[in-house]
Amino acid sequence: MSLTGQDDSSPNSGDEITPLPHLEITFLGEFLVRHPEQAVTLKTSSHQALLAFLVTHPNQHHPRHNLAFKFWPDSTEAQALTNLRKALHTLRHALPDAACFLDITRQTVFWRAGTPCVVDVWQFETAVTQAGQTNIARERQTLLDEAVS
Repeated sequence: MSLTGQDDSSPNSGDEITPLPHLEITFLGEFLVRHPEQAVTLKTSSHQALLAFLVTHPNQHHPRHNLAFKFWPDSTEAQALTNLRKALHTLRHALPDAACFLDITRQTVFWRAGTPCVVDVWQFETAVTQAGQTNIARERQTLLDEAVS
């Protein structure tokens, strides 16, 4: 079905609507990135940590220089920037349709909020926030149970 409610399977259905990529990211517990059409693997802990940092700080422009020293503090400036460049290259190739999720410029990097992405940390934060906003004990308990499940 299209967004207009028409059946897209008919030969005269017009332009096809391409669904946006969808990622599921788990940081709590075992690190896991899933996409329905492609395996996503980040083997090094620094690449996983960089992704986690960007995802948990969406729509914030992070200067490359700051990221380089945050993740490779014991390296020289040149080596830290090289490591960051390589890590970003890995993320671009590991994530399906990476440009949908990541905005990488010569100066900054940021994760785009509002993309079709489910992140366990975001779900946890939302449940905790909602639990703090209710005065109904049973509802608060349900929300907190969901947050840790």
